[in-house]
Amino acid sequence: MNKQSWRPYLFFFSVVAGVLLYAWNIHLPLTNPDEAVYGETAKEILFAGDWLSPRIYGDYWYDKPPLFYWLTATSFRLFGITDAAARLPSVLAGIAAASYLAWDARPVFGRRAAFFAAAVYLICWEIWILAQAAVTDMTLSFLLLVAGLGLWRGRTVLPYVAAGLALLTKGPVGVLFPALTAFLYFLCTRDTARLRSWKLPRGVLISALFGLPWYVYMTAVHGQVFIETFLGFHNVTRFLTPEHATQHAWWRYLPVLAIGFLPWTALLPALFARGVQAVRRGTWRAGGSKLWCTLWFGNIFIFFSLSGTQLVSYIAPAFAPLALLAGEMLATSRLQHTAVVTGGFAVILAASLPFLPSATTVPGLLPFTAVLAVAGIAQAYALYRGNPLRYLAAGGAVTAALACLFHTATPAIISQYTVLPLAEELRAAPARLYVEPFLRPGLAFHIDRYGTALSIQPPAIPAPEPDTVLLLQRKTYQRWLLSQPTLQQYRIRAQSEYLVLLEAPQH
Repeated sequence: MNKQSWRPYLFFFSVVAGVLLYAWNIHLPLTNPDEAVYGETAKEILFAGDWLSPRIYGDYWYDKPPLFYWLTATSFRLFGITDAAARLPSVLAGIAAASYLAWDARPVFGRRAAFFAAAVYLICWEIWILAQAAVTDMTLSFLLLVAGLGLWRGRTVLPYVAAGLALLTKGPVGVLFPALTAFLYFLCTRDTARLRSWKLPRGVLISALFGLPWYVYMTAVHGQVFIETFLGFHNVTRFLTPEHATQHAWWRYLPVLAIGFLPWTALLPALFARGVQAVRRGTWRAGGSKLWCTLWFGNIFIFFSLSGTQLVSYIAPAFAPLALLAGEMLATSRLQHTAVVTGGFAVILAASLPFLPSATTVPGLLPFTAVLAVAGIAQAYALYRGNPLRYLAAGGAVTAALACLFHTATPAIISQYTVLPLAEELRAAPARLYVEPFLRPGLAFHIDRYGTALSIQPPAIPAPEPDTVLLLQRKTYQRWLLSQPTLQQYRIRAQSEYLVLLEAPQH
């Protein structure tokens, strides 16, 4: 297919990707804490007029590099400060990533496999969700995809630009993962010709030109506090020490991968079996695109499995090479044995969902489980008949059902993860407003009030002086009520299902 005939196809794919990603959550308010943090920081960039030193609550903020803040602030400037504008950079990154896979993987895997890979990537649950979320992970995933695929194709500028921008998006991992993939590939194959083709000295310089100036500026202006907070705490300490002790385990990302790769999870055993077979036969030593993608996926997955802090979104950049491997397998292999796994897995998953502890509180869950079971059986039949297009279409139906489930759950999400149910009361609250840290980003973004963060470890409740107001999650209020005598002196001013607004008695 020549360029002229390919362009309408790519345009159509991009439009479909845009509808799939942007149509569902466009009106969903930014949720606490992460989305609201990014939205508020971008908003304060505009208000302060300082695009180099990020701020939140009026103070300098050294959590992340600025590229995603810049993208979100630009979206705010163009379209206004809205939830939809805050989500736009991630949506565009998701569209770009899927379209780039469909386009740039063709010379490596073939047109059919590249399309399958792009469809797998676009529809899998982790990417579908993150591409609508106002967080950095989709932007980072797109840039690492461009870097990883570009290095394999022997490009000498674009992958290094992407790596430099990834460094400007989420820090050292932006250059670490492409470098690790290249190093491990050379270690496995001793392919000196490919090593020379990468033109590493020039590439490192290009990445440095795009990624390092901001770090030099921040170090010069903010000095040791920037180095200790950004590099020391947010990178080194969070890698070595769990941010949440109960959310760390070496196996944590195995269920994350299994759920995040739905509706294609049943392909994972077949991909693993192919890898084991390549090791047994020694064919991996010959190198090739499949080894490259395996190392690309593996170094990201293992790195975060070893990390102290483990958030669900961290392994999102690993889904691109995994989708490439899955797309290649769908395009070249008969997968009758996988058909049995696919059907059985879908039926078991669908049968187990209604028994989850919170199942009764999720509207639309029962229709979703029915679609999941039927589509899983349809996927199994398509694989058995050797029809990957129907397999992909059935998987798309599962994610479309998930989108409908999200839509029906929107009121519950707003109630639990935003402060909007008490918006009017919060706008009218007195100036002495204390807020639980989890809720503070949403308070700042949606209500335009910073409040004062309450200390929660250990709890420190301010004295109930007149015109003092506390905003807590209901579960926090119930937990503290028995152990904090000072809290018992407050009375409830307003409340929702998940929030409690307390006020001191007026003397």
